[in-house]
Amino acid sequence: MVYVNLRLNVTDFDKWLAAFQGFESYRKASGSRGVNQIFHDVDDPNNVTLMMEWNEAANAKAFLNNPQTKANMDKAGVTGRPMVLAVQSKV
Repeated sequence: MVYVNLRLNVTDFDKWLAAFQGFESYRKASGSRGVNQIFHDVDDPNNVTLMMEWNEAANAKAFLNNPQTKANMDKAGVTGRPMVLAVQSKV
């Protein structure tokens, strides 16, 4: 399993969350095993952190680099470039 920690800014958390949930089938078709956690900053609810699980690192990278993913993020109100950290358990 590969876990992707994604940190991003959005224009409106509730709007973003509804759009994000609507794209679940697209993520799963790309190899996502689901979203483990969604957080937002206590001082700025439009600063979002996600922890997502993927079947393979290559699928997570392909998803994150897919132009459709960027289009979906734009549609959901993501501003700027997300910060991405991919990790894999070795234990």
